[in-house]
Amino acid sequence: MAHKDFHSAVPGINDTARAEAAAYGGSPAEYIPNVLTTYWGFRAMILFGMTSFSLGAAGLWLTRRKFWLAPEHRTGSFDVPRLMLTKNRELGAMASGLAWRAGILTLAFPVIANSFGWIFTGMGRQPWAVTGLLRTVDAVSPNVSLTEQLITLIGFSLLYIALAVVELGLLVKYAGAGPVTAERPPLRDIKLGGGSTLEGAPRDADKPLAFAY
Repeated sequence: MAHKDFHSAVPGINDTARAEAAAYGGSPAEYIPNVLTTYWGFRAMILFGMTSFSLGAAGLWLTRRKFWLAPEHRTGSFDVPRLMLTKNRELGAMASGLAWRAGILTLAFPVIANSFGWIFTGMGRQPWAVTGLLRTVDAVSPNVSLTEQLITLIGFSLLYIALAVVELGLLVKYAGAGPVTAERPPLRDIKLGGGSTLEGAPRDADKPLAFAY
């Protein structure tokens, strides 16, 4: 892919390190990144990313409400969709339960895949901040002390931990409460060019659109 040729040779990490040492100085060992982190970071990125993509594609198929589904299997817009393998074949109760749980338990997989991708990228380019131009050791600001970096890192970590706790608490609170079933349907059937009403409701034309985002 790099040379647009299926027959091009791909140099190994040791050969690459020796070539960079000869071009930029130092020992070859200085140009070898953390192999364990980059090796497994890439695979973890692909694992979590493709798992999330596969589950999303399967969920899109299983929860479809297309016109060709058998009428007895169709659901309303606000109903929990049935998981359908084919036009007339519904997923079993146990498999359906596992599918819904998998969807919930893997919500964070895209974020995890993204994180592993950045770890793989950041560690895999070492010792370079900009390959061939700027080494990481030379990219460190001389005006920022280690203590200042540590304080900033701890501060941001505590902030994001606090936000995560608040978000998780809100999710547990409102998801655990379930949907509000006491809400009444609208008295008027809102349509473009409106004016249609439900039984017993006053007729009231839709107002002109004043703002749209």
